[in-house]
Amino acid sequence: MKTLKALFFVLMSFQSFIMVASAEQVIKGEVLLVGASGDTEPAGLVSVSLAGTGKATETDDLGQFIFDLPSHITFGKTLTFRVQKEINQISWRIWNPIDGTLPLPRSLFVTIKLLPQGSKKFWTDEFIEYYIAKIAEEAKREVRPSMEIPAIQPKIHFGALIKEWASEYGFSSNEAKQQIDQWVAEVKVNQEDVFKLGLAAYVEQQFSKAAELFDTYAENHAKEYAQLMDQAESHRQKAIQGYRKAGDSLYGNYQFEQALKEYEHAPPYIKKEDELELWANLQMDIAQANWAIGVRTKGPALYKHLRQAKTTYSEAGTVHKNLGNMEGWAAAQVGLGNTLSQEGIRVGGKEGQQRLSESMNAFRQALTVYTREAFPQDWAATQNNLGNVRTEQAIRLSGTEGHQHLAQAEEAFRQALTVYTREAFPQDWATTQNNLGNVLTEQGIRTASQEGQRFVGEAVKAFRQILRIRTREESPQDWAATQNNLGNALTAQGIRLGGEAGRQRLIEAVKAFQQALTVYTRKELAPMWAATQNNLGNVRTEQGIRLNGTEGHQHLAQAEKAFRQALTVYTREEFPQDWAATQNNLGNVRTEQGIRLGETEGHQHLAQAEKAFRQALTVYTREVFPQDWAATQNNLGNVYREQGSRYTGEEGGSLLAKAIRAFEQALKVRTMESTPRPWAQTQVALARTARDIENWEQAVGSFRKVMLLYPDYAEAYHNLYAIFHDKIFAYKKALALTSQWLTNHPNDLVAQTNFAEAHFTTGQFDKTRQQIASLLEKPGVAPSTQIALRLLNIAALLAQEKVHEVPSELGTVRSLLRQQPEEFALEWEFAGSKHFIVQDTRFNSSRDILLPLFEGFEGDKIPNMVLAVANAQTFFISATPRKEQP
Repeated sequence: MKTLKALFFVLMSFQSFIMVASAEQVIKGEVLLVGASGDTEPAGLVSVSLAGTGKATETDDLGQFIFDLPSHITFGKTLTFRVQKEINQISWRIWNPIDGTLPLPRSLFVTIKLLPQGSKKFWTDEFIEYYIAKIAEEAKREVRPSMEIPAIQPKIHFGALIKEWASEYGFSSNEAKQQIDQWVAEVKVNQEDVFKLGLAAYVEQQFSKAAELFDTYAENHAKEYAQLMDQAESHRQKAIQGYRKAGDSLYGNYQFEQALKEYEHAPPYIKKEDELELWANLQMDIAQANWAIGVRTKGPALYKHLRQAKTTYSEAGTVHKNLGNMEGWAAAQVGLGNTLSQEGIRVGGKEGQQRLSESMNAFRQALTVYTREAFPQDWAATQNNLGNVRTEQAIRLSGTEGHQHLAQAEEAFRQALTVYTREAFPQDWATTQNNLGNVLTEQGIRTASQEGQRFVGEAVKAFRQILRIRTREESPQDWAATQNNLGNALTAQGIRLGGEAGRQRLIEAVKAFQQALTVYTRKELAPMWAATQNNLGNVRTEQGIRLNGTEGHQHLAQAEKAFRQALTVYTREEFPQDWAATQNNLGNVRTEQGIRLGETEGHQHLAQAEKAFRQALTVYTREVFPQDWAATQNNLGNVYREQGSRYTGEEGGSLLAKAIRAFEQALKVRTMESTPRPWAQTQVALARTARDIENWEQAVGSFRKVMLLYPDYAEAYHNLYAIFHDKIFAYKKALALTSQWLTNHPNDLVAQTNFAEAHFTTGQFDKTRQQIASLLEKPGVAPSTQIALRLLNIAALLAQEKVHEVPSELGTVRSLLRQQPEEFALEWEFAGSKHFIVQDTRFNSSRDILLPLFEGFEGDKIPNMVLAVANAQTFFISATPRKEQP
């Protein structure tokens, strides 16, 4: 019944972050052999290694290879490949990239070209330039810092270095020296590239001139670099700003996946060490997008996005706290709380409750910074979110603990409304009023008597007030959500009221759901459409239960149709919990239909109900959703009981035994301490079923347990009395039970009659007659009760051998019978009294007349009753001696 917006609107006021886990990178490549004419062919089965990593591999037949890259190697880092290839005793060497060295390309693909040793193609400007620079690097080893500075310019012997290099590529030292000299001459003629001129001077060992040229080269580029860095810094900041604003724009348009992609473009441009706050805020943008995706996503991806958001909010909070930015820390706590609450909503059992508790703690942490005085709007928003998570906790709990959470949720919403007034913040006021209405509805459903009616009445009032702000024209989806919630509140109110007033509320609830469905369509807003169809099915079911005949059947058929509509969206794969809940509701309406219909059609509906409950139990497991599992087991037991009542013999007994097992399963979760009302409902169903199969011990046990919690429960009392007195003949227990009942229900006429009967069957005949006399003096005692009491009085008189008073009582009974209509029935169980008469020796002389007298009244035919009285009268007339005539 909650709406998503209640959790969503708080997040719009702050930035948030997330660490994006990068996938492990691999680099692919190919090795090609370059022929004399420049054509290429794959170099298969070539050994390729990556310097500095210890990684080596071999190319396939197409000359291709692949490496996993260590995590420290990122774009721009230099890679050096080594390749060994021998063909017909000819060695091949890397030509391109020169020396196998290149920066890691963004394409993550490299092409390595090989030439045979001695190929003239090696002699390119780039190749010679690279190796002159390399020779200069190696030549530094000839410098001896410990030596005195020489008086004349020193000479460095390049010969050995050139020879080593030339030999590697299949050339002689002279060939290499000639190529270098030719290159130097060409560079000096062109006089353009300062760096090349420096290399040329270095080769000629004009070190001072080389240093001057390299310094000029460096200064020129340093100045250009400084200018470029200024430009780059500006571009860097603008890139970050642009990506964030692009993400914000897409987020505002509910394009959360695209927004996330934009946000994730920005982190590489942030200098984390120098810009921690900016980095954290950007990461919070990313976390917010992940949260929004997680809320709307189904399946495993949902948990992935929520986990990412949760991790990042925690890290962001740490960063903000370390920077002393407590407001940013509080914002991260709110984001963390919202993420944890969404996880909790989607996870059942102990894990779900744990997430909800963690969410509540996060909101409380935020409230240590977001005080009403310093941050009134943030304080109100966090109070609203705290109320939502309290409501979700309460939905999962029953009994005292559930009521406590609902009361605390109500308090949180009312606190938020002290800031979110209708005049100052109309939309936020409407959102919080909506959440308050939902929690009031839930309180009303759970609370008995007038207090429960007050709750649902306030909920209806709250939703009607909201509809003055949320109009269909200005905010159709919010309007539809409020109509849906109003429908739920009206349904709860209608169930409580009963009678004509309740019927009217249920009609209004149907109209509210139908209004919501003018916006919630299967095409545009399928999940909300399905939820509203499910709610519509529930109110239709309630209407059907209240009505008999054709009209009742029509409502139940419409309820079934609504549930089936919801199941076209609520599939087990995409919405497992909603699917299970709707299957359970469908099972309930099918059960009600089955109870009302004849043998063949009724059996079909009951079989379909059983199937629906079993489907629900594939999701509602005891471990993950214990309360829902127990409720469904209870409903399944009701179906088995109804099915069992329709069969005789072994088949009926088997079904009733299944019902017993289902109720016993439900009671493993439903306890008197944790869920008193559901526990009592299941205990009553178990007791009724045990009574039906004459398992008196189990029936007594369950009815007694119910009376411990609900001592005024009349059904339990009357069943217990009937079992004690007429089934197991525990007369003293029947008397004690009735005595206790009358202490709190002194005006219960049926119990007073039972009291008289229990005194009779415990042999207290004087008290029996006193009780009977007192009852017969009361106005309004039904003729059937009067007759039954007079029969008991006759038995008591005979036990006391007061035979002379019996004919008068029999005459009164006969007179009462003459006044009754033809369809009169006594509706009295004499089994306990007859058993007592058979067993007690005080009836030895009257047993033969009393038993036929009682048995004559156990049917529903007045002639049989009259005949039984007449036979008794004949006996007593013949047994009474006549007075002699004078």
